[in-house]
Amino acid sequence: MNARERMLAIGVLVVVVLAGGGFLFHNLFLAPLGERKQSIVAMQQDIQKKEDRIHQIQADLPRLDRWRRLSLPVDEKLSKRAYGDYLSDLVRDAGFPPETTIQPPRQIDDKSAPAINKTPVYKKLDYNIQAHASLAHLVAFLEQFYHTGLLHQIKKLTIQRPLTPGQQPTDLDINITVEALILDGGENRSTLLPGVSPKLQELDVIAGLRGAPTGITLIPWLGGPTGPLGPGTLARKTADYAAIGERNIFLGPTPPERKPDEVAVAQFVRLNHITHNDKRWEAWLYNRYDNRWTRLRAESGFDYFRILNDKGDTLVRGKVVAIEPREVIFKVDDNFFSVHVDQTLEEAMKKPLTSEQRKAVGQPAATAAVGNGGKMEPAALNFQK
Repeated sequence: MNARERMLAIGVLVVVVLAGGGFLFHNLFLAPLGERKQSIVAMQQDIQKKEDRIHQIQADLPRLDRWRRLSLPVDEKLSKRAYGDYLSDLVRDAGFPPETTIQPPRQIDDKSAPAINKTPVYKKLDYNIQAHASLAHLVAFLEQFYHTGLLHQIKKLTIQRPLTPGQQPTDLDINITVEALILDGGENRSTLLPGVSPKLQELDVIAGLRGAPTGITLIPWLGGPTGPLGPGTLARKTADYAAIGERNIFLGPTPPERKPDEVAVAQFVRLNHITHNDKRWEAWLYNRYDNRWTRLRAESGFDYFRILNDKGDTLVRGKVVAIEPREVIFKVDDNFFSVHVDQTLEEAMKKPLTSEQRKAVGQPAATAAVGNGGKMEPAALNFQK
């Protein structure tokens, strides 16, 4: 082997050694190092996702607590019965005809909800309402529905022109599917609607026993999910939803309201009777013109009523200031009136209360039913043209 051949052999050997060394260095060092770096980055990303998830859960805990307060009671039989009664009162107070049907759920659905440790997150109750009523009645129903602080929703709503012969000219065929939820971990209360948190009540009692002023611990409830200032309802208090019924997209525009129509209808509306039980005062108006009853009661979700003409137009809306054993004090615009049992609204509205009587009506004792022997009870009705 001459010198040239030896140089070539050495060159080939060096190339082979370098290639083999590079291959071994890559597979034994660089590749594992890269894989480890990728694994570290993936683990860091996974940790970051889990930390973000933990922060999101912590941020959602107040919302979960709110949902549990707004949930139907955990007692399934109580919730099914009480919510059905609530819907029955709602359709009646909204002016739906007695022929309205409410189909309760055959069974409570707990299969469609996600589960944690094989426990459903919620249980669902579906109710179906079928009615032949005017658009104004439907608007009144929806307004009262969304003024109620519960974990429920209108799941499906269909409206069409009447297909059944013999209906009123303003009636529509209405089908409503309502969904209400019983949330896992909800309150085990005996009433449908939520009230003051038991924890706040306990704190208020403890504060009173220690000599501190009572009622201060209930301030957070005022703006809480079920308090009067909280976001427990979807309907806006200042909105005039009745205007929707006056612009009927199904049957066309309605003629403007006229004062003679109000007087003609008011003469047929009479305060029939006033009742009282352990919970509340109630007054009943009977409209002889269309053979319908209207209940006046001071309770969230049931604090509106309207008097309609034969075309379904809203003629009267109002506010009850107080309910007494023999009369109801109500307000029309800036005037106050008193309607006695067996007296019509037309008769009552001819004699506004004097300034002295108005001052008496404005006193707390004139509108308080709790702690005052149940003599009066406020209601929120607003008569206006």
